[in-house]
Amino acid sequence: MSNHVSEMVLTRNILNELGFVLPLDAKILDFGCGEGAAAYAYLNKGYVNVYGYDVKNYLNLQNPSDAHRFYFTLEDLASLNGTFDFIFSNQVFEHVMDYPQTIHQIYQLLKPGGISLHFFPSKWRLIEPHIYVPLAGAFSSRPYLSLWARLGIRNEFQTHSTWEEVAEGNHSFCKNQLNYLGSREIYQAFKAYFDRVEFREDLFIKHSPGRLKMLPKFLKLMPGLAAGLRTFHSRLVFLQKY
Repeated sequence: MSNHVSEMVLTRNILNELGFVLPLDAKILDFGCGEGAAAYAYLNKGYVNVYGYDVKNYLNLQNPSDAHRFYFTLEDLASLNGTFDFIFSNQVFEHVMDYPQTIHQIYQLLKPGGISLHFFPSKWRLIEPHIYVPLAGAFSSRPYLSLWARLGIRNEFQTHSTWEEVAEGNHSFCKNQLNYLGSREIYQAFKAYFDRVEFREDLFIKHSPGRLKMLPKFLKLMPGLAAGLRTFHSRLVFLQKY
């Protein structure tokens, strides 16, 4: 099972537990769709009204006729305001520099009663998942990043780069493309627009097909486990527009 199919199954299981079953004609948007693989996971399972949005065209279309499903400007996407039953994203909100604008756009796109799920890494995650520098979500000064570059920390795109190039590239990336917020800031930003805002890392743990699948049996014994995941690993935010 591919990662994106597993992600779709995880998402559907979480929604089912929250009391929402997506019919095959539900209108779905992958917000930050990248190559389109997650959108195709839904299309290939029989969902007929699936769309994607991203700031650039990274698409790997399975069929050229699918191009109409994907949008690359908020202005064009606004033509679909008030029509979506479900909007989801995965590893998108750590890149959002303007939370109010982005959240407002998602709110406008959803129909009344529409729901949204967003998975993204935590500020205090031990290894930042893009540049692989420890705690770079919280600490991103040039000297700090230079230290780890000198120690040989590289992501898959930096294998042949000098430490100076890695440090400078990581510093620019952290400054211009990463925006890790704390729990209170995230909640307040979403609550400014949405009627229902919930952190549901407990359901992420319960239904995860990966390494976290060993943890659900500890949830009742360790009530702080979900909060720990939220702080030090990943966030799952559930939203509903009334």
